[in-house]
Amino acid sequence: SFGLSALSFQDIEAVLQAALGNGGALAELFFERTAITRVVYEGGKVDQILEGIDGGVGLRILFNERSVYGYTTDLTSKSLMNLAETLSAAVDAKPSAKKTPREWKKAIQPADDIAKYKVKKSPRGLPLKEKIALVKRMDTASRKVLPDARQVTSVVGDSLREILIFNSDGLISRDSKTYFQMISQVVGEKDGHVETAHESDGGYIGLEFLDQISPESIGEEAASRVRTLLNAKPAPAGTMPVVLAAEAGGTMIHEAVGHGLEAD
Repeated sequence: SFGLSALSFQDIEAVLQAALGNGGALAELFFERTAITRVVYEGGKVDQILEGIDGGVGLRILFNERSVYGYTTDLTSKSLMNLAETLSAAVDAKPSAKKTPREWKKAIQPADDIAKYKVKKSPRGLPLKEKIALVKRMDTASRKVLPDARQVTSVVGDSLREILIFNSDGLISRDSKTYFQMISQVVGEKDGHVETAHESDGGYIGLEFLDQISPESIGEEAASRVRTLLNAKPAPAGTMPVVLAAEAGGTMIHEAVGHGLEAD
């Protein structure tokens, strides 16, 4: 799945050795491949369907408590060797006699919850028409709560992220994470006053998430917040006393003044 069929362990070893050619404490190759799908439903129709795969490899070299890093999407031995030689030229350390090992071993994940992570039903296998059905259900639920909503946007997204790591200590580590999320954003207007609210839920979980949280509940919550805001009385304004705890003063000054000085 990483497109590494043209690479051998000897190729990996040669790249890591070249990375440490000018010294260094550790070199590691980080391969990643992420496949995503995102369905956006707006204005009573499917507005966007995004689907794609992104992948590549990063190389990091650690030396003298510093690091250099580079990456490429060309997963060939020649490209990786060029990357290693380029990064190695930026390393300022004593040459190392350390050789990459000929025996590789799998890294052990000490956290049991992470080691045993697994989704029960992957959203990657759910047909597109069923993902569209989920966003339609969110849209319908939102409009039932707020029939005169100016705009309702419903989104369902999922992804599968896979990583594979080789380092110069001879460790191999691989991992995969499935992500699933539902989002509803609603815009309402009353007497010229516009309010917006959204609700989202999901995480590193599969379709079993739908056994606990329904698309309707996401859409209803977003619309309900807008309805509350539209019917609420205006918040009081004017000069008021403010009391800050000692540990919160810096944060307040940063948010109130700092961002303005940063012009962002």
